[in-house]
Amino acid sequence: MSIFHTEPVHCGACGTELQFRLVHSVNADRRPDLREAILSGAFQVQPCPTCELDVRPEPAFTYLDQELGLWIRALPVDRAPAWASFEEETLTLYGKTFGDPRSAAAAIGDHLKARMTFGWAAVREKILCAQHGFDDATLEMVKAAAVRSSPRPPVDDNVELRLDGVTDELLGLAWLSGPEEVFLEALAVPRALVEQIEAAPETWAELRAAVSAGPFVDINRALMAS
Repeated sequence: MSIFHTEPVHCGACGTELQFRLVHSVNADRRPDLREAILSGAFQVQPCPTCELDVRPEPAFTYLDQELGLWIRALPVDRAPAWASFEEETLTLYGKTFGDPRSAAAAIGDHLKARMTFGWAAVREKILCAQHGFDDATLEMVKAAAVRSSPRPPVDDNVELRLDGVTDELLGLAWLSGPEEVFLEALAVPRALVEQIEAAPETWAELRAAVSAGPFVDINRALMAS
């Protein structure tokens, strides 16, 4: 089931305290509308009654989607530098949830990819990958190739490159800045690049291993480790 608790949250713009129905877990199979709200960017958004700007608390919940074969522990983006310690916690949490081989939960867990993400854009990205049948580690190779071929990518410690949309021909990527994930610029790459990367496993083997050694499957894993 999907679990929400009403808790006080402060508006980041004016400091007003408002009562917010915070998510603690999402079951997308029972509530596909929540999956769609995450994808549209409308999930966990509430206007401040004082300044009327949107308030969106950082993600801190688990996401289960048997249809897409996905389990995610979503965390605030500012915790990403400590990903190694959170990864251990995530593996423990996943084990407690699906660990007993005699349980029905274990049968569910056998068909899931366990992932850990930081920030809303990363959660959305994992769901998009699963929806369109992309291996999420391959997507990280696509990002690496796209950055290498870009003349002046806006690379910075507070900037991330995230999947934003998919068409028959293109993958739409977006450069996002800071915890607020402010859009900087778009970057489109041919969808065929996915097949090209998967057709050359030896070329990408080292980087693939670096970004997918645990549930935090992300190019930032390799960058922060170095």
